[in-house]
Amino acid sequence: MKIIGVTGGTGGGKTTITKIMESYGAHVVDADVVARKVVEPKSPALLEIAAEWDVVSGGVLDRKSLAKIVFSNKEELHKLNTIVHKYVIEEIKKAIVQCEAEFFVIDAIALIESGLSSMCDVTVAVIADKDVRLERIMARDNLTEKEALMRINAQKSDSFYIENCDFVIYNNNGVDEKEIGRIIKGS
Repeated sequence: MKIIGVTGGTGGGKTTITKIMESYGAHVVDADVVARKVVEPKSPALLEIAAEWDVVSGGVLDRKSLAKIVFSNKEELHKLNTIVHKYVIEEIKKAIVQCEAEFFVIDAIALIESGLSSMCDVTVAVIADKDVRLERIMARDNLTEKEALMRINAQKSDSFYIENCDFVIYNNNGVDEKEIGRIIKGS
């Protein structure tokens, strides 16, 4: 099985790329979805988060309150990532073991920082201009411009992804699906 890591900042279009990869038969795991799962009520990750910040009410994570804290302070974001990444990696490893597809794709903003990239045969950065990303994030997540900018600014720069990945896909106005097929199949 070939493991492909797809990364890049929020709003870059990773989901668009991974949907195309699915059309080539890849099994895709979205690390954001896994991260939501690992912080469900009574989970070890949620208990660690609750010990660090007052963002759990009635046993449920208050995502908006946590976002306000971590997206305005890189140290707090690092603390959160240190807690959550280990649980996400554990779940993704389980999914890889259970997967029978020829291609396994990990969609993760923090692919490199979390260490997930070390499990990948190929890494792909998905990049888009900041104004394009801003529009996408505001529409997708129903955020204000200020909230969306906080999220973008809390993440790594495009150059970080470009320097640390095997391939780069620019996704401002759509992509070449054949290029994605070549990346998956290695030709």
